Amino acid sequence: MIEFEMPKPIAKQRYLLQTVAEEMMRPHSRYFDDHEHEIPWDYINFMHQALQAVGAGSLAPSSENGGEKKEKEEKKNKYPPIGYQSLAFMLETLSWGDVGIYLVTPGGGLGAAAVEATGTPEQRKKFLERYKQEGASVARST
Repeated sequence: MIEFEMPKPIAKQRYLLQTVAEEMMRPHSRYFDDHEHEIPWDYINFMHQALQAVGAGSLAPSSENGGEKKEKEEKKNKYPPIGYQSLAFMLETLSWGDVGIYLVTPGGGLGAAAVEATGTPEQRKKFLERYKQEGASVARST
């Protein structure tokens, strides 16, 4: 049977993401459309700190647990994993806020999702390690 209810973890993210879209993106959308070469440093710094605070260096779902551990969790859990469903919801909500501003969100975004899902361990280390560094400074404030 198909469920149309939003999974609880995604519902919990909903309020935070809508707040970011409504308070940090939409009010500044017109300004950055008119000043297209300026960079929204306040948004970038906030999102970098927020991603680091929740332990995510990237918006992409992580497969760090390893195959065996992940399989055991999936068997124990009667529902399928929702990592990419969560990613799609995050991207849709932030894009609703403003696609141009969303595109400067720190982290790998869609590229990181592809590398995380299909990359070799060497590729994951090479391309995704920079997003997992704690305390890394992303941008200057202006």
